[in-house]
Order: sequence, then structure tokens, then C-alpha cells
Amino acid sequence: MNTKRKPFGDPIIHDRNGKPIHAKTHGQYELTQAIDKYDILFVNGPAGTGKTFLSVCKAVKAIDDKKFKKLILTRPAVESGEELGALPGDINDKISPYMKPLYQCIEKLKAKKPPVLRNNNTKTGMKKKARKKTAIKTVTNTDTQFVESWYKKIEVSPLAYMRGLTFEDAFILMDEAQNVSETQMKLFLTRMGVGSKAIITGDASQSDLNRSTRSGFKHAQTLLTGVEGIGFVTLTENDIVRHKLVKDIILRYEQKDSFRTRVYSNQD
Repeated sequence: MNTKRKPFGDPIIHDRNGKPIHAKTHGQYELTQAIDKYDILFVNGPAGTGKTFLSVCKAVKAIDDKKFKKLILTRPAVESGEELGALPGDINDKISPYMKPLYQCIEKLKAKKPPVLRNNNTKTGMKKKARKKTAIKTVTNTDTQFVESWYKKIEVSPLAYMRGLTFEDAFILMDEAQNVSETQMKLFLTRMGVGSKAIITGDASQSDLNRSTRSGFKHAQTLLTGVEGIGFVTLTENDIVRHKLVKDIILRYEQKDSFRTRVYSNQD
């Protein structure tokens, strides 16, 4: 059975292999259009709808077209029901696991960021010298230098250290926003400076916040409705483009939650 979807609209961008990337559903197409239209855009949708990937595609394209000077990435440091404890290393090491999904999206469009090579002045044998020559050749490769310079346009900004900052001429992307509190969401939204655009993506049905903390993602969408310049896009199960079983799985879980809600309502 052929499950290939007909693309919607013109290509958004080309991936690192030159393959064009399109919106694959009508909802995804509306999302790409809304990103161009609004300075602040809330995107709500279940897993697999491409909300994060398409937002990254539009961000990378905007940076390439010099519409913005830098890409600001942020994501709440909240585990999905599993406490990992304090992570080792500096702030970059600590936040890295949470940012990996965003970097995976970027790496589909750009080559992977080359590793930092350390100088080694120790006398070595022929094999190690050969490896060193290979490493030097890699660093001086034109494509690698381009990727290195492109990644310098990316800034990772943890919510915990965002107070007092102003993001100017920046494309700002917050992912997993359903795990942001009301206070954190207000803090994030008020960081916008002149010439910036902010996209906030999340899945309101998958919050990992404790029950005593209200989701700032839901609250902001209710509070800010009707404010000029702020848009809202909702993707549905019909926009899921992952494995075909993902849609069936999500629908079953929604049916279960709906049944549980009816039971609790009848008990009340």
C-alpha cells in the first residue's frame, strides 16, 4: 500500500542532501503560513504532527535568508516521569539532553556539528600522525567550516537563566511548552525584543508538570486570544506523519482518557 502523501505548497527548505521538504498535510501547511504571519505563534498538537520539525525548518530558512541574526532555542528541563537527578558538567552539559530533539531536527537540514579537536603535542607513531592529518583535513574542509559558522548563530537559553535577557533580531523557538509553568511562560514571552519572532510548540495532552502546577501553555492560549500579532494553530491526529501506528496509539489513549473522564463525572 502506498502511503506517500502529496506535498502541500512550495518547498519550505531543502535538507542537507538537497531533498525538498514540504508540508504533508493541510494542517501542516496552515502552520507554515501562520509562522510567516504572526510574531508570536502557539502551536498545539499531538506527537508526530511535525510541529517542532516544521518550526525548525522555518527558523533555519529564515536564518539562511538573513531575516534574523540568530536562533534562540529553549526547552523546559522536565523529565517524563523519571527522575534522573543532577546531571554532571557545566550548564551546556546539563541542558544538552533536553535540547537533543531540537538539534536532531537541525541536523537533518545541516551537517552535524563537528567535534572540537584538541591539540596533542606528544610525539606519536605513524598511525597517530596519520589520524592527526585526517583530522586537520576535516577541520579545514569548506563544508565543515560553513557548518561550524552556522551553528554559532544558535543560542541555547535555559528558562532558569532567562530573566533580564532581551532577544533582538532573533527567531525564538520554545519546544515542549506544555511543561512550562504560568510564571515561566510570562517570563519567556516578555523576553522578546525588536525584530524577533517566537514560536511556542507543545502538546497540551502530555504535560509532565506535577498536579499542583498549572500549565502556562494552556493558560497563555486562553489569556492571549484576540491579541493582535499573536496566532494559534492546532494540529490533530490527521496531521500525524510518523509511523502509521502512532495515530492509532494516540486515538486509543484519547478514548481511554475520555472514558475515564465520563466515569469520574458520573461518580460526582
